[in-house]
Amino acid sequence: MSNGIELDGIGTFVLDDRMGWPVGERQLDVTPLGVTGVFVLDDPDADLDLASAAMRRFIALSPADLATSTPHVHAYYHDSVEAGWAPDLALSSPDDVWRHVTPPREFVVHVRDGVAHVQLECECAWEPEHGLDLVFRDGDTISKVGQFDGHLHHLDRDVVYPGSP
Repeated sequence: MSNGIELDGIGTFVLDDRMGWPVGERQLDVTPLGVTGVFVLDDPDADLDLASAAMRRFIALSPADLATSTPHVHAYYHDSVEAGWAPDLALSSPDDVWRHVTPPREFVVHVRDGVAHVQLECECAWEPEHGLDLVFRDGDTISKVGQFDGHLHHLDRDVVYPGSP
């Protein structure tokens, strides 16, 4: 890893002394999020083919792809307000929830049990302590929405957000 590793279409990764994880050197545009950022591999020994395929699918997402997570993000916001630990932001529609989300500049890639996940720990206005965790299985399928808790899925792996309609 001292010279870095090259991932086709993604760029070179070098070991970050601070985190101990390989970090991409190239800033990549993530159009649906409206940000540029770098990928971080949480395991230097991860399956690089799975990881790079997930990264390429993630940066190819469209705004319509991200919109599939809107009902889940809105449900998380709504549950937080109903529980009394979040302010009512007076949203005029579920889509307005995105105006209160700040995406990260680092996209963490985890490879577990033969599946790559891209995880985003976002800041959000309604839950400043735990934020908004968005996880994309294989880089292109939203598989978890909720507070950041270090997990890549909920207890029921088939549930994106437990309070979703």
